[in-house]
Amino acid sequence: MKRRVIFFAGVLLAGMLGGVGVFRLFSSPQNVDGKEKSASESSAVSLSAETGTLSVDEETQEPVVQKPESVQVFRLGFAGNGAHCFTADRSEKEQLEEQGWTYEGVAFEAPPDSSVPVQKMRNPEDGSVRFLADLNLVNELTAKGWQSEGVAWYSDEEMQVPVYAVSNGDTFLYTTGQEEAQAMTAQGWTDNGIVWYAKKAGGGVADTDTDRDTRTSLLGVDFSDVYDYAFVTKTYGGAEKYRGDEFRTLIYYISEELPRGNPGKKGLTADQITRAQEQLPKDGLMKFGEPGMNEVDGIWYLFDERGIWTNHLAGQNLDDSMNAQQQALVQTCIDTPSPGPGMCAMYVSQVWSALGYDYPYGDAVDMYNNWCTTGDYADLRVGMIVAVATHPHSDAGLQYGHIGFYVGDHHVMDNVGVIRTVDLSSWLEYYGPTSAPKWGWTSNQSLIEGQDTAAAAPETEQAGENPEDSGATGV
Repeated sequence: MKRRVIFFAGVLLAGMLGGVGVFRLFSSPQNVDGKEKSASESSAVSLSAETGTLSVDEETQEPVVQKPESVQVFRLGFAGNGAHCFTADRSEKEQLEEQGWTYEGVAFEAPPDSSVPVQKMRNPEDGSVRFLADLNLVNELTAKGWQSEGVAWYSDEEMQVPVYAVSNGDTFLYTTGQEEAQAMTAQGWTDNGIVWYAKKAGGGVADTDTDRDTRTSLLGVDFSDVYDYAFVTKTYGGAEKYRGDEFRTLIYYISEELPRGNPGKKGLTADQITRAQEQLPKDGLMKFGEPGMNEVDGIWYLFDERGIWTNHLAGQNLDDSMNAQQQALVQTCIDTPSPGPGMCAMYVSQVWSALGYDYPYGDAVDMYNNWCTTGDYADLRVGMIVAVATHPHSDAGLQYGHIGFYVGDHHVMDNVGVIRTVDLSSWLEYYGPTSAPKWGWTSNQSLIEGQDTAAAAPETEQAGENPEDSGATGV
């Protein structure tokens, strides 16, 4: 929050020194001749006021905003579908995190202004977003019905750091890392080349000195009455690893300390803690373990490099109701042994066949393409298959993808040589970076009576009549 403190201290100083009309900083921006500024001029002033410092002109006693050397552009990812979002607006970044997006660090730093604006374009039909510095592409998309949301930031005229774009359908990733772009291209993404230039490359999540926030709200719940960042980091040794990352420390406190009745603020009463505990999500927010995909109390979770599992689906209401057929499928998932490593689709086929249905042939990518029709959590039901068409964790996974069953309670059961029960949030985050996870009913046959399903897809090419022909890796 250093920048905001400097800015508002400057506003106060300006008023004290000359009694100047500070109000004009917050009203409709005007030129010295009194005329309204253009939209581009207005946005530049607003951006500078948010991230710059304030001084006073000695002759006129007017407040003067000094532009920063660069503007940080934040990068966030969504585990559910592998999408990424980019924004220079700190408030938008914080709102996205509260909605389940994961902050991945500063993507790059842009100049405060230049003659080459980068436009944010949105497709109103599906909500997809692109950032474009090429005016021809802007005009082309506009003609197709896309809408401009204004200047997002500016391209560096000195062309110091190239920004590369790769795409998978309408999903775009922008990076200053050429190796990252090449790796994504090797996984089947389209190389769009250099799309604009940054002033500096991003520093990642570790660059926290200029990326601090003081949020106290999570999942729509305000914990400000019971939480104070400085108090928590000073009081609980476990929070030391999150120093400089206030949002993670908030999650740590309400996941670990608040459920135990420990205070997160000096002078808290038992009643205040009890009221706060009543607002905690039942499925938790954070766990600690060894980095990577690891088992804790019979459930597999994905822990990041700091040993933290964050539940990106906390507060996400899923329909976990079950009829007799869905209960039978869950029990069959438990009873069916592993057919061996690399046979995730065969496990699905064997479970489905054991329920009395025709044996479904194909590998995980076949099932994904033919029967997984949605990525909307509102459509997810117990007994549906959850799959990706490809994933980067093995050569076989890159070719065949991975698949399992949703068994309720935010859990997926799959086969990786052993039958696992995996936290849904972790499953989506681990397998979803290169293919949007989707779900649907096996063979388009719903286990819920009267529920419409998609029209049967064309049968996949079968390698033979033996059930051993069905299989794909998930390891």
